[in-house]
Amino acid sequence: MKKLLLLPVLAGIISFQACKQQQLTILPGAVVSKDGTDDGLKNVKSEFDDATRTDEGIKFSLSSDVLFPTNSSYLTDKAKTELTKLIKILNQQRDKKIRVDGHTDATGEKDYNIWLSEKRAASVKKFLEDGGVAGARISTKGHGPSKPIADNKTADGRQKNRRVEIIILN
Repeated sequence: MKKLLLLPVLAGIISFQACKQQQLTILPGAVVSKDGTDDGLKNVKSEFDDATRTDEGIKFSLSSDVLFPTNSSYLTDKAKTELTKLIKILNQQRDKKIRVDGHTDATGEKDYNIWLSEKRAASVKKFLEDGGVAGARISTKGHGPSKPIADNKTADGRQKNRRVEIIILN
């Protein structure tokens, strides 16, 4: 009778151990699951497809064409939907700080583009704060046209350069 009771207990322990996710620590603070995916990155990637791990943290971009009307720092409804996803992530990870970097294409005056990129980054910060993310966790920077990721000579390239990058800092 004791053997019959021991068998289900043993089977339960074995199945519990088999179901636990195994983790390996590669870098201090970076937890990677057995399949090699960065758990923090995986959580962000589920909401933002272009999320990548950098030396600074987890970085992803939002197109300024989606976030703002032309020559404006007012958030569109689509922007608010995208940023609400970020609020959810940040409210689950209250120890994380972020940086919001605004970028523009190279058309127009440089000073205006820097000003516009700063205003756009500030608009994103304000929306995140309104969603419950502490302002002390968010820094902003307007880069204007100084950090292009594509050729400013083409319409497609200029569109790619108009973006807001968000880095969830390590």
